[in-house]
Amino acid sequence: MTLPAVSPDTAPDGLMRLDRDGALAVLTFQQPRTLNAITAAFARELGEHLAQLAADRGVRALLIRGEGRAFMAGGDLNYLRAAGPADAPAQADGVITPFHKAMRILVALPFPVVAQVHGAVAGAGLSIMLACDFAVAADDTRFAFAYSRIATNPDGGLSWLLPRAIGARRAMRLAFLEDLIGAADAVGLGLVTQSVPAAALEDTARAFAATLAQKPTRAFAETKRLMGAAHDRSFDAQLDAERKGFCRSAATSDFHEGIAAFFEKRPAVFNGR
Repeated sequence: MTLPAVSPDTAPDGLMRLDRDGALAVLTFQQPRTLNAITAAFARELGEHLAQLAADRGVRALLIRGEGRAFMAGGDLNYLRAAGPADAPAQADGVITPFHKAMRILVALPFPVVAQVHGAVAGAGLSIMLACDFAVAADDTRFAFAYSRIATNPDGGLSWLLPRAIGARRAMRLAFLEDLIGAADAVGLGLVTQSVPAAALEDTARAFAATLAQKPTRAFAETKRLMGAAHDRSFDAQLDAERKGFCRSAATSDFHEGIAAFFEKRPAVFNGR
């Protein structure tokens, strides 16, 4: 399946492309020769697109995908190799700082985000995938922590995201022993939502994201905030946050449409407002 270029927001030679299909946005990494590896320019452009999406009230779901043989094979190590020991810390910071800015926006997006992954998902690619709410993987996808191979700790929030997804002990094993995980095991661990044959990946992931875009996305935003903060709150504080969120949701048109549809025994038609 070829994605239609609907309202492209970047030039064809950009590092990534942002398309719109109604309420669904599709962000495509388009650096296949480097397996979509992250550079400073890539990180900055990612942050710019995500900030644009966060401010767009018409977007109700986002699909993130990569062109070529891999979703993302991690960071581009060439710049660190060239820098040498004296300059490597500054070079690393020049990439990590804009990347972390982008990741803060990604995890806080007020609508569902789906990662469509294939090939290699390693290092920073694993961070991006786990920062999404759902991940649909091709059955030949391989997942790797990657950082211990170059004797460093993770970035992109992976040390926060990975234990929450698969548990602390499994995360430590993956980090220390560099296990390579296949798609079927990734589903069992909770790394990804589902695995599908590679030939069906495009259609399945896009249909999944398009379905989410028709759901009550304002309510989803409240749920995302609640679940994201749950580990850091007491039970009493979480109850209070749930009460406030429910009351905010009760003021939306989607809430009243859902109530009406329930009593009229018909499917609800939500508009994200």
